[in-house]
Amino acid sequence: MKEKPSVCPLCGVYEPRLRVHSNRTQEVRDINMTNRRVGLMFKRKRYKCMECNEIFTEECKSIPNKGRMTIRLIEYIKTESEKRTFLSLQKELDISDSTIKNIFLEHIKDLPNYQTELETPMILGIDELFIQGKHRGVFVNGEQNTLMDFTRNRDKETIVAWLKRLKNPENVKIVTMDMWKPYRDAVYEALPNAYVVIDEYHVIKMANEALNTIRKAQKAKLTKKQNTTLKKDRYVLLKRPHKLNPTHIIYRDAWCLAPFQY
Repeated sequence: MKEKPSVCPLCGVYEPRLRVHSNRTQEVRDINMTNRRVGLMFKRKRYKCMECNEIFTEECKSIPNKGRMTIRLIEYIKTESEKRTFLSLQKELDISDSTIKNIFLEHIKDLPNYQTELETPMILGIDELFIQGKHRGVFVNGEQNTLMDFTRNRDKETIVAWLKRLKNPENVKIVTMDMWKPYRDAVYEALPNAYVVIDEYHVIKMANEALNTIRKAQKAKLTKKQNTTLKKDRYVLLKRPHKLNPTHIIYRDAWCLAPFQY
């Protein structure tokens, strides 16, 4: 800095008598220029206050005392991390994703903590994602196919509290979900007039698992010759009818014979 500090940060004396005690060169990262990474060599002075005989490091408005990035780079990361992945910022800036994550977590602490008023869709979807070692509740607008919100967990109490925040809960006619019981119980409590619809993916998955269990039990009773005849039977049984060729149909129909005929 060109000018000496006007106040000693340790004793508070205005216009103190100062002398340079030492110099320290600090390596600092700055915002990229023309898509190239930029580093600064900042010469920071250490002063000795002759009023209190203490030593302090000069402050710079654009570079934190012990930081390795300029303030404007930190602000850039805060802004971009709201709309981009940590990985994309890591590739752009060549800064570790853990550092970017820490800056983002500090940033969101400063954001206003308010409850938004959610528009109520006629079709509401409830699901979950596994993020940072925990299942998080996910709510989607089934009419517009858009994400509405996340919750910190998928417990019944959390789901009920979220549903009661809806602006017009009576507008919800259908709620789609998987077979997680707390979801169903939460909807029955908070939206008693809505129909609960299980996602067909989960129904088909359970039906396929049940079919596969029966297939294995039946195969255990067959002879080696019969097992050979029913080769690739698992895939034949799970295929959709229009995807079966004539050979597949023969194998499939063999499973439907009682007793088995060859």
